[in-house]
Formats: sequence, C-alpha cells, structure tokens
Amino acid sequence: MSRLPLANLCKPFAPEDLEWRVGNVAKSGKMCTLLAYITSRAVMDRLDAVVGPENWKDEYHKTPLGDGFECRLSIRMNDGSWVTKIDGAEPTQIESIKGAYSDSFKRAAVKWGIGRYLYRLPLVWVPIQSKGEIYVSSKGTTGYASPPELPEWALPITYQAKPPSVAPAAQVPNPEPPKDETPHDELWTKDQKWFCAAMSKFGGYESVRDWTVSKGWSKPSTWGTERRRNFVIKLEKGELHVGE
Repeated sequence: MSRLPLANLCKPFAPEDLEWRVGNVAKSGKMCTLLAYITSRAVMDRLDAVVGPENWKDEYHKTPLGDGFECRLSIRMNDGSWVTKIDGAEPTQIESIKGAYSDSFKRAAVKWGIGRYLYRLPLVWVPIQSKGEIYVSSKGTTGYASPPELPEWALPITYQAKPPSVAPAAQVPNPEPPKDETPHDELWTKDQKWFCAAMSKFGGYESVRDWTVSKGWSKPSTWGTERRRNFVIKLEKGELHVGE
C-alpha cells in the first residue's frame, strides 16, 4: 500500500466524522457550549489511509503515577525506523479501562497532529432548544443543542469548495456568554494574581482557560482555591500538558 506524506495526518475531518459533547451550560439554562472531538475509530481510519495499517502500532502501559494508562503510538518511517509518540489518560467513569485506553490513544494521536486543529476552534455558545442533535442535561436543565458551523479552515478542501446553496446555514457566533452566566468563584479575586502568574509558564491564563474549557472543566476562575492549587501542582509536575 502506498503511503501519503505524514502532513496528511493533520488534515481536518469531515463534519460527519466529528462528535460533540456539552461543555459549559449557562446559568440561565438557555445556552451551552459544544466541544468537538474525534473517535478512536476515526484516528485508526486516518492512520490506515495515510501510512497504511501495516505501518503503525499502539502499545499500552500503566502510567508511573496514578491508575491511568499511557499509549505509545508508533509510525514506521520510510527508512524502516519507528518513531513513537506517548501520552496517557486516567480511567473514565463509564467503562473505565476501555475509556483510559481510548483517551490515551487519541491523546497520543494528537501529538502526531491528528485532530489537533480542534483545540483551536472558537468557543461558540449555542441555544438549548426542545429539538436538536446533542442531548443536554445539567443542573436541572434539559434539552437539545445543535453543533455550530465550523470555520472554513476546519473543513476539508472538498467542503470548502461547496457552493453556498448546499453549505450549512451560518450561525451568528456568540463567543462570550452574558457576564452573569458564568460567575467567578468567590475567592477568585484573591487568587487571580498568583494563579495568572503561575500560568505564565504554560502559555498565559487565556490559553490555559481556553484549554480547560475545551476539556469540559470550565474556567479556572469558577473553581475553588484548592482545585486551582492542585491544578498548578499537576502542571508543574508534568502530569498535565496544556493543549493536549
């Protein structure tokens, strides 16, 4: 099987290959954010298509700390040598071991560039309605939401070339919720200076905030002091890596 340049691993996926999960739900219960992700199967298909099924392999090992697993995702180069990218994940609440394997595999794939562009998608708030594609249930709020339109740079070239008559209807982005929708933790004003200073080593507070929101963890300003301190400790120990 002929292989394509590795740069093809980084290409955007078709919209139908993406899945979405709920991020934050506004206090009013009328809006929420949706976060895009790819499945393990989509990663496997991309690897098969670009390098061939015989030219990649995945191995799993217990992490040195905690109960998680690390995935060692290797690709065979044209000269026959193997290059490996490693990342890990903790057990999930549902199918814990399977979830850890799947999450570590997808995170290792991000290090090869697969789906990494999804971390750069703008945060868009969409309405919660009686009908939609994604079920929303949070703190008494139930309903459905529909994924926002993807920006052109996050679409395959074949989708970018579609005429307007068949392109999805544009939605007006609303990147910021009303100020009273996501209230800060009551101690945030006291913690803000030291926390933002600590985040300067990891790309700055705004980058870290966007990353934690993309992970479904909400903004650090809404956490308690103890959670913020533990978060900093894990970053400094290398147990967490911003952007992965």
